[in-house]
Amino acid sequence: MVKSQAISSRSKTSHLAGAFEGFRGAIVAVSVISGIINLLALTGSLYMLQVYDRVLSSHSVPTLVSLSVLMFVLYAFYGVFDLLRNQASGRAAVLFDRRIAGPVHAVVVNLPLKGASTSTAQQPMRDVDTIRAFFASGGPVAFLDLPWMPI
Repeated sequence: MVKSQAISSRSKTSHLAGAFEGFRGAIVAVSVISGIINLLALTGSLYMLQVYDRVLSSHSVPTLVSLSVLMFVLYAFYGVFDLLRNQASGRAAVLFDRRIAGPVHAVVVNLPLKGASTSTAQQPMRDVDTIRAFFASGGPVAFLDLPWMPI
C-alpha cells in the first residue's frame, strides 16, 4: 500500500461527506415507503381472514367480489410503492457514483505516479463500484425492512 495518498484524510472525509449530502430526505422517504410496503404485505393474510370470516359463513358472493377487488387494488399499490422504492435506491446509487467518481478517478490516475502498482491503483474505483452496486441492490432496503420482520 502506498503511504502517501493523493488526497489527504481531511479531503477524503469532505469528499465522502459531500457524496452523501442530501441523502437524509431520500432515506426518510424510502423508510416511509418501506413501512407502507410492509403494511401492504399483510394484504393476503387479511384477505384470507375476511374470506373465512365473512364470505364462507354467509355465502355472500358480493362480499367476495368486493374483498377481491379491494385486494387487487392494494396489491397494485404494493407494486407501485415497491417500484418507487427500487427506483429511489437506484437513483441514490447513481447520485453517489456521480458525486464521488471525480475525486476517486483523480486518485486512481495519481496513484501509479506515486509508485503504486496498476492493480492497486484500480482498487478505489472497484470500491466505488461495490458501494454503488450495494445501494442499487436490495441491501439498504433489507435494513429498512428488518424492523418489520416481527409483524
